Amino acid sequence: MLLFIGFSIQSQTITTDFRSQKVFLKKDTIKFDSVAINPLNFKVLNKLLKPIDPSKYKIDFNNATLVIDAIAYPEITLEYFQVPKFHNQNIHPV
Repeated sequence: MLLFIGFSIQSQTITTDFRSQKVFLKKDTIKFDSVAINPLNFKVLNKLLKPIDPSKYKIDFNNATLVIDAIAYPEITLEYFQVPKFHNQNIHPV
């Protein structure tokens, strides 16, 4: 019984690092976030929410910048995780 309670509590954990945003493109290059992006599970979806082949775009994960053909893809959805804030801070030894 305690085992199931542990799983139940763990499954309730909600991350605030996940982002999903619809973007209407007017130009080929966009900066879509202010922090670095985790390259794992990064997705660019077309207007039908089907994945776009990664060969069709370039992504700079450190600067959260995407380059994609705005004429071919005027509407996209981005799904990604931000790098946790403690990874974005500069740590200086004292």
